[in-house]
Amino acid sequence: MRYITQHPIKKSDLGFHGNLFGGKLLAWLDAAAASYASEFCDTPRMVTKAIDQCVFNKPAKEGQLLKIYGDVKKIGTTSIILYMEARSHNVYNGKQNVILATNITFVRVDEMGDAIPISDRVRSKLIGEKVDLVISTSRRFHLLEKTINSLIKYNPDIDKFIKNIHIIDDRSNDRPQILSLIKKYFPNNVVKLIEFNSDEEFAYVDKFKYLKTLSSEYCLLLEEDWECCEKIEIGKHISYLDKNKEIDQLILSGHYWLQSEEVQKLTHIDSTYWDHQQSNLFKHVIGYDEDFKGNKNYKWFEGKPSFTLNPTINRVSLFNKGKFKNIRYYESDFGEQVKAKQILTKSAKFVHIGDNESAEGTQWNK
Repeated sequence: MRYITQHPIKKSDLGFHGNLFGGKLLAWLDAAAASYASEFCDTPRMVTKAIDQCVFNKPAKEGQLLKIYGDVKKIGTTSIILYMEARSHNVYNGKQNVILATNITFVRVDEMGDAIPISDRVRSKLIGEKVDLVISTSRRFHLLEKTINSLIKYNPDIDKFIKNIHIIDDRSNDRPQILSLIKKYFPNNVVKLIEFNSDEEFAYVDKFKYLKTLSSEYCLLLEEDWECCEKIEIGKHISYLDKNKEIDQLILSGHYWLQSEEVQKLTHIDSTYWDHQQSNLFKHVIGYDEDFKGNKNYKWFEGKPSFTLNPTINRVSLFNKGKFKNIRYYESDFGEQVKAKQILTKSAKFVHIGDNESAEGTQWNK
């Protein structure tokens, strides 16, 4: 939650029983929420429409600080709902108690007081509050560099959709280089590098156990060897997932054009998405070669749909449904545990550029 403001509780703020007066608290809370709504929505014309039920859980005393925190809960067509907390803060030991928590709704109005729509630019801020970028790296900086450069090439404004960046790294020798590369393109984001250094067999799986610790609602998960080939449109996909709560994961590397006509009919959702779980004749693209003219020759194999981690947009809650085991086929094992509902974008946003010696298939020209 975001810290907004604080007030020292003085004798003049107290009621008959020596506690902070409830009316004073509500005035402070409404003013703080209004300032937050105005800042978030890029306009001073935000008016209070409704305050939900107010329950005073604990008293606040003279000499304490009253700290106010808030979070954007929902954006409607013309309104925004903020979740607000007022906490008493003991200056001697730092202990805080939530004395009031509620939702406050504000409406954007014009100079005549009539409701007007909240802009799409403001909506993109809310998406940025929801999504963390998780980058999995492991001793192949040259591939990571290609992946990140391509990501920025097709998504120059991606930083506004991302809150925090987590680099989960497996025994790289060039961690300063990795941090420098990520901070170069994401100078305004919080960047964390989490180190995994075990040489034990399948210890690299431990990286993915970190995912359940994320505090965001969604994460864009990207391994170092996936080249971006077109704009991701994160905002569009998060909005779709917000409306379709049954979907756990959106895979960004599916190739709808490659599938047979029969499979396309079975898996079609709409012009943007398809459901590969409706067919057992799914063609998995595992990489490509380029000829001297720059034409891509795709490599693929046919099989049942399988659970994958990269590259995907995931509900973070998915990672609390099962356990990653330190085994070779950890992804498919996890998928069997959680029975995740997956869909894919019809247009592939990424293509694999790493080595995959075990994959067998046929050359396919797009």
